[in-house]
Amino acid sequence: MNTTEKSFSLKVEKTEGHCPIGEIVGKENCRSKKIAVFSCEGACIRGEIARKAANLLAKNDPYRRGCHGELLTVPQSEIAKWALSAEKAILIDGCFLRCHGRIMENLFDKDKLIQFDALLPCNIYKFG
Repeated sequence: MNTTEKSFSLKVEKTEGHCPIGEIVGKENCRSKKIAVFSCEGACIRGEIARKAANLLAKNDPYRRGCHGELLTVPQSEIAKWALSAEKAILIDGCFLRCHGRIMENLFDKDKLIQFDALLPCNIYKFG
């Protein structure tokens, strides 16, 4: 019998804090209808490639970089409000674990979240 759970919960302590820059950027991105771009933030080369790809994409209109930390842990923030209300959100993952993808699929409607693996076009760093 397989006893592996299909999901689990993670408790995060609530904060009343806000990122001052995130509040400004979140409001502006919401007002100007920017598309939120998130990435894997893993420490290995795969995460680094995904992060750099997201940064490059977010330099172009209508895209802007979103803060996954604020989205996941400060739901009352302007960054979270913007990302969740944006027409689309893009997630660039870095490896087969799809850490951010598995989380964000629970936050965004299926038709709003666009996901892809940053390494597929490169065909490099395939370890397993």
